[in-house]
Amino acid sequence: LGECIVASSPFPEQMEFFEQLSIDIAGETFAFEICQGEELDQSLDKLPKNIRDKRARLERIAQKQQHRRIQLGPAQFGSVPELRGKVKHILKSHLDGEGLYGNDLDLITALLDYHPNEGADKRNGLIGIRVDTSIGDSRSFFIEYETGVVECFSAKKCLDNLDADPPYV
Repeated sequence: LGECIVASSPFPEQMEFFEQLSIDIAGETFAFEICQGEELDQSLDKLPKNIRDKRARLERIAQKQQHRRIQLGPAQFGSVPELRGKVKHILKSHLDGEGLYGNDLDLITALLDYHPNEGADKRNGLIGIRVDTSIGDSRSFFIEYETGVVECFSAKKCLDNLDADPPYV
């Protein structure tokens, strides 16, 4: 069998798209195979230089996009993974039951805006946020409201939503 190389511009969820793509030629169905490693290098060598250069340029742009600075509350971060690291640091650096204060409180309060369910509504009546142990001994953030209600919230869900549409500087 022969081979056909298809090069495309990057787009969201491109890997999933090509993994599911197939083509029917003369009654025979052919699946697409995503080249990686040495096979990718060999395939790229067969493409015209201007296509290789364009692909490399688009790859650099996409990589820069992933590492654009973001602003959340009072703080700026070099990337979403850096913000995730800061949130983990806050969880680890506070004792169980200890309330957040200063920049840590401002940052986690700003992160609440990205909660998938209520988002900014979670801020209404908020008097504080503390770190404590939740079900299964995992450490979580808990919101304390004026009414005396204490509610656990998922920082991971907030970060996942933020990652989908980061607040770039």
